[in-house]
Amino acid sequence: MDILIEDMESKDGKIHLEFLQCSLQHRLSQTYATGQTPTPFQIIRWSSQIAQGSHRIYSRRFLQVDIVLRNIVLDWDDHVKLSDFGGSSINGSGPTVLPTVTSEHPLYPASTPSFKSEIFAIGSAFYELETLQAPYHDLEADDIGELFSKSIFSENDGLILGEVISKCWKIDYANSSQVLDDIRKIQEYRGFFDGGSEN
Repeated sequence: MDILIEDMESKDGKIHLEFLQCSLQHRLSQTYATGQTPTPFQIIRWSSQIAQGSHRIYSRRFLQVDIVLRNIVLDWDDHVKLSDFGGSSINGSGPTVLPTVTSEHPLYPASTPSFKSEIFAIGSAFYELETLQAPYHDLEADDIGELFSKSIFSENDGLILGEVISKCWKIDYANSSQVLDDIRKIQEYRGFFDGGSEN
């Protein structure tokens, strides 16, 4: 697992890496298998932390490229952390990995990564976080690409993050801090503050 150097802890001249619990994808698959869904608190907390992490790496000229739930991991306090930057774009370099079709808009290909390609992928990650399934998970790759190219996206009315997901998919955000601002508004409306406990 690759992490940002500044997130490593150094003791006695040695680098210590945190042992993490599991990927968010694994946690959600376990949730799905038991017939449950993530709580509103978990959805808001995790999406807020994903947005914060993304904002942080973008400010350092990283584009993760492969933003999917298997590359988002949980620590033992159930906080999410972004991982796997091995194929990322750094300071404008070309990526060495590509995302799945459900995370890529044909007009903003990850082969030439940009904020637009990243924000679209975040929308798909948020959709999967809340519904436990990738957008158009039951369609063939070509069909998914065709729908995305026509700006036809999976139904998200009624989802807690529905408006945020739509704005990500439509590239209505100019920067990652706007995503975080919208999630914080939902957080405040729901009464969940700064990752605190569910009331």
